[in-house]
Amino acid sequence: MNDGSGQISVTGSGSSAAPPDIAIVTVGVEVVSSSVAAARTQAATDGAAVIEALRSGGVHQRDLATTTFSVHPEYDHRNGKHLPGYRVTNTVEARVRGLDSLGQLVDSVVAAGGDNTVINSIRFAHEDSTALDTAARNEAWQDARRKAAQLAELAGLELGDPTFINEQTRPSPTPPLRHAMMEGAAATPIEAGALGVTVIVEVGFAISARGGKKTAAKKKPAQKKPAKKK
Repeated sequence: MNDGSGQISVTGSGSSAAPPDIAIVTVGVEVVSSSVAAARTQAATDGAAVIEALRSGGVHQRDLATTTFSVHPEYDHRNGKHLPGYRVTNTVEARVRGLDSLGQLVDSVVAAGGDNTVINSIRFAHEDSTALDTAARNEAWQDARRKAAQLAELAGLELGDPTFINEQTRPSPTPPLRHAMMEGAAATPIEAGALGVTVIVEVGFAISARGGKKTAAKKKPAQKKPAKKK
């Protein structure tokens, strides 16, 4: 540029992780019977038992929400299409805060719902991720600033103030759930692992020649005047 100034753009990343403090469990019952009424009645009975097991295990009413209720015909295509019965599914999402007893809670739910129990998923989260976000953001900023300073130093330029900042926040992958339904009195082992967040920032910094001097323009070589004719 004419004034010897410009801009440099860099990206920085930072991550922070901590053990989760809540589990989100999607659980319920699925019943197949010869009639809708019979399937619905059995699903209602077993579903109520599952919800009671969740409440008895410490899950508050405000942390329970129905996610699925469906009724579908159950066709048999093996010997031609005919209708042997109906399938009723009723599932709820429960936010579990006592992770130390999560395995025992899962076992209680399975016992309450019996053979009609379905556990669709168990995932983990942080109730409040503000502290993790802040730590990751600080690390990302320092990373970007360090890169910009290094590049400016290598180019022999002066690093100035930021001109723009863009941020992207990416949750770290949820750790794989490890569990096994075990016979006997042993509780189902469930390991939550650690959850984290990654923050990526793109930052533009002003740059200029060191000392604020303008880039000197190269002088054109002087042209020789033609000799006068005698």
